[in-house]
Amino acid sequence: MKDRSPRLVLCTGIGYAEQFRSAFSSGDEELKAEKVAGKLMRYFVVNSGATLVAIVYFLGGRYGLKSDDELGATGRRLRELLQQMPNKPIHATREDARA
Repeated sequence: MKDRSPRLVLCTGIGYAEQFRSAFSSGDEELKAEKVAGKLMRYFVVNSGATLVAIVYFLGGRYGLKSDDELGATGRRLRELLQQMPNKPIHATREDARA
């Protein structure tokens, strides 16, 4: 992961948080949790602060992210977290990205 240094690694399946943590981190990183639109989201930062690893519910399904509100709120929160990271900012809109 250090070779490519992605800004975001998005994992689906809240129940697999520890497996994702062991796959993408050294294990020392703090696994944070918060509710977004009533759904749990977990995340941690790796790669010297360059990569956000976010773990969200599966897309669709009985318990997953399925409504526009849930998906939109999750996306907005991910964008906020990415904007707080020390790397180049994430553009809020497509129009901003063109500038």
